[in-house]
Amino acid sequence: MESIQIYLNSINADKYNNGLTSDCEFNLPNLEIPDGYHIYLSVNQCSIPYSFYNINNNNNSISLYNLVSLTTSNYTLEIGNYNINNLISILNNNLIGYTFTYNSINNKINISCINNFQLLSTSTCLLLLGFNINTTYTSSLLNLVSVNCVDLYP
Repeated sequence: MESIQIYLNSINADKYNNGLTSDCEFNLPNLEIPDGYHIYLSVNQCSIPYSFYNINNNNNSISLYNLVSLTTSNYTLEIGNYNINNLISILNNNLIGYTFTYNSINNKINISCINNFQLLSTSTCLLLLGFNINTTYTSSLLNLVSVNCVDLYP
Protein backbone atom coordinates (compact mmCIF):
# COMPACT_ATOMS: atom_id res chain seq x y z
CA MET A 1 0.00 0.00 0.00
CA GLU A 2 1.35 3.41 -0.89
CA SER A 3 1.77 6.42 1.36
CA ILE A 4 -0.72 9.29 1.06
CA GLN A 5 0.06 12.83 2.14
CA ILE A 6 -2.60 15.45 2.75
CA TYR A 7 -1.72 19.16 2.95
CA LEU A 8 -3.99 21.44 4.95
CA ASN A 9 -3.85 25.21 4.67
CA SER A 10 -6.37 27.49 6.36
CA ILE A 11 -6.66 29.46 3.12
CA ASN A 12 -8.27 26.36 1.58
CA ALA A 13 -10.46 25.35 4.55
CA ASP A 14 -13.90 23.87 3.97
CA LYS A 15 -15.55 26.01 6.63
CA TYR A 16 -14.63 29.19 8.52
CA ASN A 17 -16.11 29.73 11.96
CA ASN A 18 -16.96 33.33 12.84
CA GLY A 19 -15.47 34.38 9.51
CA LEU A 20 -11.93 33.76 10.79
CA THR A 21 -9.21 31.88 8.91
CA SER A 22 -7.73 31.08 12.33
CA ASP A 23 -10.87 29.12 13.26
CA CYS A 24 -11.57 26.71 10.44
CA GLU A 25 -12.61 23.16 9.63
CA PHE A 26 -11.42 20.67 7.04
CA ASN A 27 -13.31 17.72 5.56
CA LEU A 28 -10.77 14.96 5.08
CA PRO A 29 -11.20 12.62 2.11
CA ASN A 30 -12.48 9.10 2.72
CA LEU A 31 -9.64 6.66 3.02
CA GLU A 32 -10.56 3.09 2.18
CA ILE A 33 -8.55 0.56 4.12
CA PRO A 34 -8.68 -3.04 2.85
CA ASP A 35 -9.62 -5.76 5.33
CA GLY A 36 -6.64 -6.98 7.28
CA TYR A 37 -4.73 -3.70 6.91
CA HIS A 38 -4.16 -0.98 9.47
CA ILE A 39 -3.71 2.72 8.95
CA TYR A 40 -0.91 4.77 10.45
CA LEU A 41 -1.84 8.46 10.58
CA SER A 42 0.59 11.16 11.70
CA VAL A 43 1.24 14.87 11.43
CA ASN A 44 4.58 15.35 9.66
CA GLN A 45 4.70 19.11 9.89
CA CYS A 46 2.58 21.79 11.50
CA SER A 47 2.77 25.56 11.56
CA ILE A 48 0.44 27.41 13.92
CA PRO A 49 0.96 31.17 13.75
CA TYR A 50 0.56 33.25 16.86
CA SER A 51 -2.88 34.52 15.94
CA PHE A 52 -4.14 36.19 19.10
CA TYR A 53 -3.05 39.29 20.97
CA ASN A 54 -0.89 39.13 24.09
CA ILE A 55 -2.61 42.28 25.42
CA ASN A 56 -6.39 41.92 25.50
CA ASN A 57 -9.42 43.12 27.48
CA ASN A 58 -8.44 40.87 30.41
CA ASN A 59 -4.89 42.17 30.98
CA ASN A 60 -4.63 45.71 29.66
CA SER A 61 -4.95 48.08 32.63
CA ILE A 62 -2.51 49.48 35.17
CA SER A 63 -3.20 51.63 38.23
CA LEU A 64 -0.55 53.40 40.31
CA TYR A 65 -1.24 55.34 43.52
CA ASN A 66 1.09 58.18 44.56
CA LEU A 67 1.45 58.06 48.35
CA VAL A 68 2.45 61.74 48.60
CA SER A 69 0.01 63.49 46.26
CA LEU A 70 -2.69 60.88 47.03
CA THR A 71 -3.58 60.61 43.34
CA THR A 72 -4.19 57.55 41.21
CA SER A 73 -2.84 57.23 37.69
CA ASN A 74 -4.71 54.78 35.49
CA TYR A 75 -3.88 53.66 31.98
CA THR A 76 -5.53 51.18 29.64
CA LEU A 77 -3.33 49.67 26.96
CA GLU A 78 -4.66 49.37 23.45
CA ILE A 79 -5.37 45.76 22.55
CA GLY A 80 -2.60 44.28 20.40
CA ASN A 81 0.73 42.45 20.28
CA TYR A 82 3.50 44.06 22.30
CA ASN A 83 7.15 43.33 22.81
CA ILE A 84 8.87 44.55 25.95
CA ASN A 85 10.38 47.61 24.27
CA ASN A 86 7.14 49.05 22.91
CA LEU A 87 5.31 48.18 26.14
CA ILE A 88 7.88 50.12 28.21
CA SER A 89 7.75 53.04 25.78
CA ILE A 90 3.96 53.26 25.88
CA LEU A 91 3.85 53.10 29.69
CA ASN A 92 6.53 55.81 29.98
CA ASN A 93 4.66 58.07 27.55
CA ASN A 94 1.27 57.65 29.22
CA LEU A 95 1.95 57.40 32.96
CA ILE A 96 3.50 60.81 33.60
CA GLY A 97 5.68 60.94 36.72
CA TYR A 98 6.54 57.25 36.56
CA THR A 99 9.52 55.71 34.78
CA PHE A 100 9.50 52.12 33.57
CA THR A 101 12.76 50.36 32.70
CA TYR A 102 13.46 46.79 31.66
CA ASN A 103 16.45 44.75 32.79
CA SER A 104 17.17 42.15 30.09
CA ILE A 105 19.65 40.32 32.34
CA ASN A 106 17.05 39.27 34.91
CA ASN A 107 13.94 39.84 32.73
CA LYS A 108 12.35 42.19 35.26
CA ILE A 109 10.73 45.61 35.19
CA ASN A 110 11.63 48.50 37.47
CA ILE A 111 9.07 51.22 38.13
CA SER A 112 10.31 54.44 39.71
CA CYS A 113 8.79 57.74 40.81
CA ILE A 114 9.95 60.82 42.70
CA ASN A 115 7.52 59.81 45.50
CA ASN A 116 6.69 56.50 47.10
CA PHE A 117 3.81 54.81 45.34
CA GLN A 118 1.74 51.66 45.07
CA LEU A 119 1.06 49.38 42.13
CA LEU A 120 -2.57 48.55 42.82
CA SER A 121 -4.04 45.06 42.79
CA THR A 122 -6.81 46.32 40.50
CA SER A 123 -4.26 46.40 37.66
CA THR A 124 -5.03 43.59 35.23
CA CYS A 125 -1.56 43.52 33.65
CA LEU A 126 0.29 42.44 36.80
CA LEU A 127 1.29 39.01 35.43
CA LEU A 128 2.61 40.56 32.21
CA LEU A 129 4.82 42.92 34.20
CA GLY A 130 6.12 40.18 36.51
CA PHE A 131 3.92 40.77 39.55
CA ASN A 132 1.47 38.45 41.28
CA ILE A 133 -2.23 39.04 40.73
CA ASN A 134 -4.51 40.33 43.49
CA THR A 135 -1.57 41.95 45.26
CA THR A 136 -0.86 45.62 45.91
CA TYR A 137 2.85 46.46 45.87
CA THR A 138 4.39 49.44 47.67
CA SER A 139 7.61 51.00 46.40
CA SER A 140 10.78 50.88 48.42
CA LEU A 141 13.19 53.83 48.10
CA LEU A 142 10.98 55.22 45.29
CA ASN A 143 11.45 52.03 43.19
CA LEU A 144 9.53 48.86 42.61
CA VAL A 145 11.09 45.84 40.90
CA SER A 146 8.91 43.00 39.63
CA VAL A 147 9.01 39.90 41.80
CA ASN A 148 8.79 37.54 38.83
CA CYS A 149 10.03 37.62 35.27
CA VAL A 150 8.13 39.60 32.66
CA ASP A 151 5.72 37.33 30.79
CA LEU A 152 4.26 38.81 27.64
CA TYR A 153 2.89 35.44 26.49
CA PRO A 154 0.48 34.37 29.22
